[in-house]
Amino acid sequence: MFQKELNKRTGLLKMQVKEAVTLIKTNEINTTEKSVWADLGCGTGIFTYALGSLLYPGSTLFAIDKKPGVKHSVLANSVLISPIEADFEKYNFQFGKCDGMLMANSLHYVSDKINFINRLKKHMNENALFLIVEYDTDEPVPKWVPFPISFHSLTVMFEKCGYQKVIKLNERKSIYGDANIYSALIRK
Repeated sequence: MFQKELNKRTGLLKMQVKEAVTLIKTNEINTTEKSVWADLGCGTGIFTYALGSLLYPGSTLFAIDKKPGVKHSVLANSVLISPIEADFEKYNFQFGKCDGMLMANSLHYVSDKINFINRLKKHMNENALFLIVEYDTDEPVPKWVPFPISFHSLTVMFEKCGYQKVIKLNERKSIYGDANIYSALIRK
């Protein structure tokens, strides 16, 4: 039932919510107490709903995008999804500090990634983590993936930003070209 609800809300575009959950699922996500997360560049919301299904009941997930593909809702596990219409690169987090930030297929739109990540730090709690989903390539595809970042490049970049733990969680073949899609967890 819960999976049907999520799939209906996301419109089943290219990836199913179930596949998105498999890609980002990790024991590092706090499932024992309420938390606050932001999904930067939420798009259609597939990863928003996937992450929402993994969070502890009563958690809040802000879905930030110029045109968020999610509606204000409460999931079956009592996680609040709250869309915010804004450019995630320029947004000035008015809801306090986050326990985690999800960027699923959105970091490749950021040209100055190091300054962007360093700016996000002030909006994150001490032990907050990043969940990143990206194409494992450094070769741009104009318009769609202008500033790609392979897992290797992501690791180097986060280390420059002061993070020591960068773990590849999962990987799957992309329907777009030769590069795989990977998910990574980053924390200090």
